[in-house]
Amino acid sequence: MGRAVALGMMMAGVMPVHAACIRPVQGSAPVNAIEREQPYRLATNPVVVPGYDRLIVQAGNRYDTHPTLYRIEGDRFLPLDRALPGAPHYDAVDPVPLRDGSTGFIEVTPPILWHLPGDGSGWRTLPWARDFAWAVHDAGTGVVTVATRDGRVWDWDGTSRTPADPSPPLAPMSDRGRVTDLRTLPAGLGRLATTYDGGNGTILWHRTHPGTA
Repeated sequence: MGRAVALGMMMAGVMPVHAACIRPVQGSAPVNAIEREQPYRLATNPVVVPGYDRLIVQAGNRYDTHPTLYRIEGDRFLPLDRALPGAPHYDAVDPVPLRDGSTGFIEVTPPILWHLPGDGSGWRTLPWARDFAWAVHDAGTGVVTVATRDGRVWDWDGTSRTPADPSPPLAPMSDRGRVTDLRTLPAGLGRLATTYDGGNGTILWHRTHPGTA
């Protein structure tokens, strides 16, 4: 088996431990010196991503000559064949639930807003939100609020986007820095927000009704 990635398969409760087997994963031979010396680098940061039915791993030391994201399909080690949030450099995928039942993912570097429809048909990017100034998910409403580079602020629920309430702290952005968190409180208790800028640090806001701060 050498230094190839090995896939251990054990069916707890179905087969005894001594019957478990370890098989080599085809296509996982090391391609550079560091992989030969440290084989674990072939498959780091394993993750299961919504909308993708294969285990995904990162071969991070291949960025100069080969793909860095791979899927393990059966006993084969294959390059990732579909767009994925955070690729090619990621540590974990932290999707957010949206109001319409679909899923979003906010990628900060570079600034990209991803969407996985409710039918799980595959992740896609939203061109109107590319290179956003900031984007935050409100878990209380299932809405992502996005500030675009043209100075506008939008609420996006997975189906449509509408202009966000322009009252502080969402606007004007230049006066209050970057919004880092939003949370609508239950029982009509208003909305919390935090903003950050280099001069004033982090500020906590509470708005009881639309149009007030």
